Amino acid sequence: MLIRHNHALNRSITDVFSPRGGIAWDVTGNGSWLVKGGAGFFHNWPTLANLQEEYRGNPPGDIFPTFYGASGPAPVFGFGTSDTKPYGFPAPSLSAYSLNDKGGITGLQFNIGAIDPNLHSPVTYTYSAGLDHQVSTRFVASVAYAGANGRSLMSGGGQVYNVSYGQDINELPGDLIIHNSPTPTRLNTSFGQVLYTQNDRESNYNALILGVRGRFAHAFINASYTHSVSKDDTQVFPTYIDPHQYYGPSIWDAPNRLSVAGNYEIPAYHEGLGPVGRIVSGWELSGTGILQSGTPFTVSTNAAFNPIVGTGGTYTGYASGSGDYNADGDNFDFPNVSSYHYATGRRNYLQGLFTAANFPQPSFGSEGNELYDNFREQGFAEWDSALLKNTKITERVAFQLRFEFFNLFNRPNLENVDTNLPDGNFGKATGQYTPRFMQIGGNLTF
Repeated sequence: MLIRHNHALNRSITDVFSPRGGIAWDVTGNGSWLVKGGAGFFHNWPTLANLQEEYRGNPPGDIFPTFYGASGPAPVFGFGTSDTKPYGFPAPSLSAYSLNDKGGITGLQFNIGAIDPNLHSPVTYTYSAGLDHQVSTRFVASVAYAGANGRSLMSGGGQVYNVSYGQDINELPGDLIIHNSPTPTRLNTSFGQVLYTQNDRESNYNALILGVRGRFAHAFINASYTHSVSKDDTQVFPTYIDPHQYYGPSIWDAPNRLSVAGNYEIPAYHEGLGPVGRIVSGWELSGTGILQSGTPFTVSTNAAFNPIVGTGGTYTGYASGSGDYNADGDNFDFPNVSSYHYATGRRNYLQGLFTAANFPQPSFGSEGNELYDNFREQGFAEWDSALLKNTKITERVAFQLRFEFFNLFNRPNLENVDTNLPDGNFGKATGQYTPRFMQIGGNLTF
């Protein structure tokens, strides 16, 4: 039942005390061994947009009727009688659209948004520890652990770039089968989707980070390797019932990442003096490289419910191409999975990692058994470099010429595997990150 409130929340969100601290210890007193660590709380206020956007399309709102000939209600023509809105113009009777006892409009099922009036601030507990050791006069090695645990996260809050969240709670698994109807009846029959937000999700992140840093007379190099696991259940899933059943890799999870950065300054010739010295001196070569695991994805279908109609008009099974496996009226569902093993060569991503045959329909009226985010995009690899020429024109004026190369080896980094079963490109990568390109620039400083 729809009940009017003057405030979105029952109380202000003020319990956001977020202490944090850290420590560092020079074990030997000469900087050769350094131990460091820290921990803290971080609260994330739901913004005004997060709260108000949920209600953007909710009643009461403006009605914009369209009138057709020989049908009611008939338009009424007349003069206004007031200088203030709505100016006293006579309005047609819309008595056919009255509120029912469930708070909706009789004969309509429109979508609405809502939030838990007892919503509170999500919290993340972070902690880290590290050890740095000076291996030699030129190299420092490090090992570190970092972790984060998120609690009371918001439903659907993992939707990147969205300002309003929520999961449809006005759905009934098996609705279409129970009522033997192609149109969902829904739990509250006066509304369609009810996108509801509450603090019912969680996340976890753990990472081991290995690093080495080296400095020389004319060069430096930094390299780090991260092995991490990020999991959550913050997305929108085929059912709001027990979202933790879909707890799995985060959409940005990349278990392995190697990063390398370096710079080499070519020694000056004749201290940079004279015509030859100015031309030959002042050159620098720098570069960065990233090698990273592919991010995860989940196969799903947006196909509508297409049943086999048996004797007496009852639904007895799925017809070919049917989606909406749990028959709740929302066309977003996970299939069964016959295997999570597939070839991951570049050709496979271009021609198709798998076919629809790898994802059979589940038993009639139930959601599929697919585990969330257990397939992966192609891994990412890119090397960027830059050649710089620094020329001192006067004591105060200098010019830098830059030749920058992105994706130096022109490695095709494929992305956006089509994960929708009915699509013609299903299982194929449909895009790629930036190909190789070069840019030339100049920088004058004075």
